[in-house]
Amino acid sequence: MRFLDKSPFRNRMRRTDSEQARIEMKSFEETKYLRRYSELKSSIGSNV
Repeated sequence: MRFLDKSPFRNRMRRTDSEQARIEMKSFEETKYLRRYSELKSSIGSNV
């Protein structure tokens, strides 16, 4: 079972808290941007 020590899956399982927080923040920012874009797009469409 020594081959499991260097597997990519095991490396993914070692993700640090700071990396996880960075990923969550990026996801939050992308969601916020897409929500604003959607609201802007719908408001422009209703004004035309």
